[in-house]
Amino acid sequence: MLGIFVFYVFDKWSTEFAGRVHAIEKKLGIEYQPPQRKKSAWWNLLAWFVLAVYILGKSFQAEGLLALVGFALSGFMLLLCAFCAYSFIDEAIRDYWRKKRERQEWIDKVFNKELDC
Repeated sequence: MLGIFVFYVFDKWSTEFAGRVHAIEKKLGIEYQPPQRKKSAWWNLLAWFVLAVYILGKSFQAEGLLALVGFALSGFMLLLCAFCAYSFIDEAIRDYWRKKRERQEWIDKVFNKELDC
């Protein structure tokens, strides 16, 4: 019984605390946005790249039509890897500048409010 009561009190306290923090953030003009999950992880791209290099290596050992198919498949996979890497880099740069701009806007907002007082 004591464990249930402690859990109930802790749950109610943590909910009220989260509500207070949200109210303070709203008053200050700070809105928390949870980070968006990327569609695929970097290790997925690495595994895809390793597989493409493996197929390319096996294509050099093969002969005839099988070698041509291997070269075409590994070339296509490597082009896809290059495009995905470019997308990851572009997304990282855009996120960096967006966060920097948001931080600067927040700093300007906070310090301009203090100067107005």
